[in-house]
Amino acid sequence: MGGHLLPDLTSIEADDVEVFLRDLGEVFVVHRGHDSNNTSAGVEIDGRRWFVKWATDPEAVSHLESAVRLHTLVSHPAIAALRGWFTFPSGLALVHDWVVMRGYARREVDDLFRQKRASLRCPSPRLARSVRVR
Repeated sequence: MGGHLLPDLTSIEADDVEVFLRDLGEVFVVHRGHDSNNTSAGVEIDGRRWFVKWATDPEAVSHLESAVRLHTLVSHPAIAALRGWFTFPSGLALVHDWVVMRGYARREVDDLFRQKRASLRCPSPRLARSVRVR
């Protein structure tokens, strides 16, 4: 399977996403134990790097589902684009471009997500100028 197919997945039969990713390419970093109950990994497949985040905990899966909805509504240069998502027997995984963020960009993203969660209708003036709503 080529790296370009990862964002096109809709579901996988494997229940261990990390093992599944290792079968596809080189997993070069894994972050476990997020306070969000997600696990994330960087994987390189056919020379392209991806960021994959997944969850099995029902509340964490719900947050990932919310992230999918958010990504369909907004875009911003400081937000790594959501390229796809797939289900697996016990959860949900999101596929993003691999992006190296600098400190200022990380703060912008955190601010954006806080504002977006607070209200889709009343963004701050700064946020309204910087976010393009689709």
